[in-house]
Amino acid sequence: MKESLPQKQFGLPGYDEYSEAVHQGLPDDCAIKTQELLLRGLGIDVNESQLVADAIEHGWYTPSQGTLEANVGKLMELYGIDVTQTHGANIYHLMLELAKGHPVLVGVDSGELWNSGFEETVEDMFWGPRSDHALLVAGIEFDDDFSSGIVNLIDPGTGDLCKPYDMDQFLDAWNDSDNFMLTFS
Repeated sequence: MKESLPQKQFGLPGYDEYSEAVHQGLPDDCAIKTQELLLRGLGIDVNESQLVADAIEHGWYTPSQGTLEANVGKLMELYGIDVTQTHGANIYHLMLELAKGHPVLVGVDSGELWNSGFEETVEDMFWGPRSDHALLVAGIEFDDDFSSGIVNLIDPGTGDLCKPYDMDQFLDAWNDSDNFMLTFS
C-alpha cells in the first residue's frame, strides 16, 4: 500500500513578480482594485475606473479616505457575486478557500508587511491593531510539520504578484483586522 502524503501547498506558489495590472491606480483604493482582480478572475470585464465611479456613486468609497471594511465586497455584489465577510478567521479558513481555487481578500496592517519592525510594534502597543489595506491571499505553502510556512500575496499597494511572506509576519499583519476575510461563491 502506497502511503499518501498530506498536501502542503494550497493555491498559487510564490514567485514575487511586479505587475502593473495588479497595482492600484489611487493611493487609497486597494479594496476596489482587489475586488476588480476577483471580478476579472471570475470572467467579469470591469476596470478600476468604473469600479471607483460605482463605489463613489453608492457611497462605498470616499476619495482620500478609502473604503470602510463594512463596504468591502459591495462592488462584487453589484456585479452579481455573493460574498461573505468573516472576522476571526484563521489560516485553515484560508487554506479551505484556496483548495476550492478561490483567492481570498483579507484586511491587513500594510506597515507590518512592508515595514515590519520596531516602529510597527510600538504602533500596536500605543494605538492598538489597525487594518489599513486590502489584498489577496493567493497561496499558502506549509513546512513539513505544518507549524509554519509561507503565504503568497497579490498586493495592489505594491503591484506584487504572489510575493511570499513568512507566515508569522502575515499573521501579525492580518491579526490587526481581527482576521477579516471576504470569500465568494
